[in-house]
Amino acid sequence: MLSMLQVAFVVSVISVFADQGSNCMEIIGSHDVKPHSRPYMVSIQSNNKHICGGILIQAKWVLTAANCQMLVETKKSSVVLGAHSLQKKDKSEQKISVKRFCPYPEFKNTLDNDIMLLELAQAANIKNKNIKILPLPTSAKDLKSGVKCSIIGWGQTSVRDKKQSDTLKEADVTVIDRKTCNSKKYYNRNPVITDNMICAGDKKGKKDSCLGDGGGPLMCKRKFLSQKVIVGITSSGKGCAIANKPGIYTWITEKYLSWIKKVIGVVNFNETKEQLGTMANVRQATFIVSVIYALAGQGCVCVEIIGGRDVKSGSGSYMASIQSANEHVCGGTLIHAQWVLTSANCAVYFFKGGINRVVLGAHALEKKKGSQEFKVIDPKPHPEYDRNTEQNNLALLRLDRAAKLNKFVKVFSLPKSTKYIKNGTTCTVLGWGQTDVDDNDPSDTLKELSVIVISQHTCNSKNYYNHQPVITDDMICAGDNKGRARTCAGDAGGPLICKNGFLKKKQLSGIAGFEKGCDVVNKPGIYTRLSNNYLKWIKKIIKGQTNNIKIEQN
Repeated sequence: MLSMLQVAFVVSVISVFADQGSNCMEIIGSHDVKPHSRPYMVSIQSNNKHICGGILIQAKWVLTAANCQMLVETKKSSVVLGAHSLQKKDKSEQKISVKRFCPYPEFKNTLDNDIMLLELAQAANIKNKNIKILPLPTSAKDLKSGVKCSIIGWGQTSVRDKKQSDTLKEADVTVIDRKTCNSKKYYNRNPVITDNMICAGDKKGKKDSCLGDGGGPLMCKRKFLSQKVIVGITSSGKGCAIANKPGIYTWITEKYLSWIKKVIGVVNFNETKEQLGTMANVRQATFIVSVIYALAGQGCVCVEIIGGRDVKSGSGSYMASIQSANEHVCGGTLIHAQWVLTSANCAVYFFKGGINRVVLGAHALEKKKGSQEFKVIDPKPHPEYDRNTEQNNLALLRLDRAAKLNKFVKVFSLPKSTKYIKNGTTCTVLGWGQTDVDDNDPSDTLKELSVIVISQHTCNSKNYYNHQPVITDDMICAGDNKGRARTCAGDAGGPLICKNGFLKKKQLSGIAGFEKGCDVVNKPGIYTRLSNNYLKWIKKIIKGQTNNIKIEQN
C-alpha cells in the first residue's frame, strides 16, 4: 500500500503537468479492448501505481516516452506485462523491475525527441500467450493527413471522472498534418510540431490521450497491410479532449530506429522468437539510462574501457565502484576515509532514489575478498553543475561511516594545487567497463588504460567537438592516438591520473565525465579538470561535515 508521501509525490507531479496545460490522464472516447488482444502493452509503475504505458519490443526492452522518467526516476519502478485489468491480477501477468532508463540522447525535457528505452532486470516470458513482442517497423514513412490510427492505454475515460480505467482501453484518432497543427487555430507553434512528431485526434476533441497514457503506442493503418502497425509513441497534448488541441506523438523515424537498434544490439527487428529468446539472455551493459543521456550525453550505448589492461591487484586500492541494484554503474575515487569523489552526473541521477551503495577494496567485482560496502548518506554534486554544458561536473559522496584503511582500501590524496596538463601528456584512467566494443559483458576485474591529453583548441575544432559542447578551461580532453575516448558511461566518475610538471609521482588530475560514443575517431573523452577552485570546494565540504579527520594531501 502506498504511503501518504508516495501518493503525494505522484499527485504533485501529475498536478504540475496539468497546471502547465501539457498533460492529463485520459483516453477520451475509448472502448474496452478484447482482454489480452494487445499482449505487447506494458504498464510502467512506480510503487505499484500505474504511471505510463509502454510497448514490449524485445524480451528485455520496453519502448516508452522519455517524459515518463520524471514520474518514476525517484521511486521504485517496475513494469507489469500481460495485464488487462490492473486491479484483478491474472495468473499470466509478470512483474519485472526496471534495470535502467535510456532516454534518447538529444531529449531535453521537452516534447521533441520524447522517446526512451527501458531495460528490464530479467527477460519477459514471451512464451506466455498473453505476453508478446510488438515488432518495430523496418523503415519509417511519414503519415498523410487523414490516416486512421488507434491509441491504447489505461487512462481515464471521461474529463469529469478523474479515476483511471481499470481495464485496457482503445480509441480511434485521425492524423492531422503538421502545418494545420502549427496554425493559429491549433497550437500556433506553441509547442512547435516538428518533423519528429505526429498530430492526431478528432475535430471535436472527443477522442484524446494524456499523461497516464504517455509512452503507449500510436497504431496506424498502412497501405497493403491488413493490420495496423506502430508508428509513434504517445507524448503529450494541451489539456484533455479539447477541440483543435489534438494529441502529440513521437514519430518513430529512421534516426530513432537506428538508435534503438544500436542500444539493444539488434540488426533486424523481425527476429524469430527463438532468436529473441537467445538474445534476451545476453547480459546487457549496466546503466540506468536515463540517466544515460545525462551521463554520457549520447544515450546508453556502451560502458567500456576499450583495450584496457588488468590493474595489478592492490594498485587501484583507492577505486570505488558505485552501484545500483547490485550492479556497477559509475566509478569514483576515495579521497578521504568517508568521502568519494565522482562526477556530478552520477550523483544527480543515481542517488535521487537513495538506494545506491559504494564498494571499496574490490579488484574483481564478483569476489568479495577485501571489499567493504557502504551506503551513501549525502551525495553532494557541485552547486553549479549544468547538465546541458557539463560544466562543473564533479560531486562528493559521503559514506555512512569511515572506511577501514588497509592494503585493499587506501585514500588517494588530493594535490595541494594543480596546473594545466600539457598537450601530449600521457595519463591513466581506470574502471570496470567492457574491453571490447563487440562484447557487451563488462569486465569483472579493474582495468586501466593510457590516454593522451589533447589541447583545448584541437578539441573545440570542427574536426573534433566543434564547440558542442564547449571544452572549457575546467575540462581536459584525452584519448588515444586517433582521438578516440576508449572510455564510456560506466567509467564516468573514475579518476584521470597524470604526471604533472617535474613530479615523478602521478597525481589525481581529473574525473571522467562524458564522451560522444565509445570508439569514435576525433571524439576523445572529456574529463573535469581538478582545478584549484574545485580543490577549495572539496576541502570546504569535507571539513564542514566531517569531524576530527584530516584531509590528506600530497
